[in-house]
Amino acid sequence: MPRKAILLYTTTIDAAKTVGEIETILASHGAKAVLKEWDKEGQIAALSFQIDSPQGELSVRIPIKIEAIMKILWKKHCAKPKLVPLRLTGRPQAVRIAWRIAKEWLEVSMAMLELDQVEATEIFLAHLLTPTGNTFFNIIMERNLLPVGRIQEE
Repeated sequence: MPRKAILLYTTTIDAAKTVGEIETILASHGAKAVLKEWDKEGQIAALSFQIDSPQGELSVRIPIKIEAIMKILWKKHCAKPKLVPLRLTGRPQAVRIAWRIAKEWLEVSMAMLELDQVEATEIFLAHLLTPTGNTFFNIIMERNLLPVGRIQEE
């Protein structure tokens, strides 16, 4: 069943505060470096970091898609203005939402890592950076490598 509203859509927590919380989570799980990428509007648009895994050091990039969130907020506002008021449809709110959701995802992922449910590589596979700076996900999509249908094991 689809959600009536977007997760955390009413957050008032500043994106910079949330990104700081994300950096703390990463540091507490052994991240060696964190890089912030800024967009032309002066908003943090992505975080890149390095973290150890059983396979070696991983370079990871976590982007947010501000325009996509704004589009969905506007659509929800148009459908139900009382549920998503106009004041919650702008770019600053979309940035706050994106980073809060990213933080929640990271917290859950790190909890699963701590409980040996997953490895770091499993969590971050789509976001792994290649030597050219592209993510593993982008390479899979660009080269049409996504296995569709039933996968047969050898």
